[in-house]
Amino acid sequence: MTAANLAKVPSSQLASPPEASVVEMVLTGGDLSKLTSAQRVSYLNALCESLGLNPLTRPFELLQLNGKWVVYARRDCTDQLRKIHKVSVRVVSRENVNDLLVVTTQATTPDGRVDESIGAVSIAGLRGENLANAMMKADTKAKRRVTLSICGLGFVDESEVESIPGAKVVPFSQELPRIDPHDDGGEYPDADGSSFHPLLDQLHRCEALLEQCDSYDKTLALRTILGSKAKQSELTKAIQAAKEARLITPEQHKELSRIWQKVNRQVEKLEVSLKPDVTASFIDPEPEADPADTYDRSL
Repeated sequence: MTAANLAKVPSSQLASPPEASVVEMVLTGGDLSKLTSAQRVSYLNALCESLGLNPLTRPFELLQLNGKWVVYARRDCTDQLRKIHKVSVRVVSRENVNDLLVVTTQATTPDGRVDESIGAVSIAGLRGENLANAMMKADTKAKRRVTLSICGLGFVDESEVESIPGAKVVPFSQELPRIDPHDDGGEYPDADGSSFHPLLDQLHRCEALLEQCDSYDKTLALRTILGSKAKQSELTKAIQAAKEARLITPEQHKELSRIWQKVNRQVEKLEVSLKPDVTASFIDPEPEADPADTYDRSL
């Protein structure tokens, strides 16, 4: 039995829709560093939804530039955009201009729109594999830039990041900090408590599933849902996101942590008691008795 069969956590309970104030902060200031982790996730998910992109593939990431955190597009973004809008891209020309390899690409859409863009990289002193990599990079730059352009998007592409002075990719671990649902620290007196009951229901569901854990596989499936101190789950991420977004009060967070630790202790006991003995498979079975040796030798 998989984790999905044991319980299904509604996605609507894991991420709240972006508030208007969140979108306004980004649109007016262009700086995502001013947002909380939960708000950044909310904004990026809303951005993906508006463009029809799959957020699970992480089409966008964050770039620290001039003291701000801005969005840049990864390969997953441009690949999906080409498929969604049926964009056709072809290389028009490749030129060597003062030790720069300049690739010009042209993009077209089914409605007849046409756009062009270039990708340029330095090839001064390059030979062999290094030259080949530079040539491929120039092609990639040109194709991705023209894809973003014809789709009306002005994002920086990841192929351009290393050539921007002072630009630094924001590590994913910094964008979404490590989650510790059993940590009772932190003060957030302005929390509204709106996410407490959905999260509490999920923990109670995990608690109820303990009765179904009559095998090691089922116990591992429940562990996947519950998470652990070493590995996060969607549930622990939701708890931390609710805390950072001020959707639960300090008292509610302590209550969620208490229940989580209670269920975690029970799962730990099941993991120990139900874990199969792997050494048993290495022990040779007792040989079957030979019928010829079982007769009464006294006869």
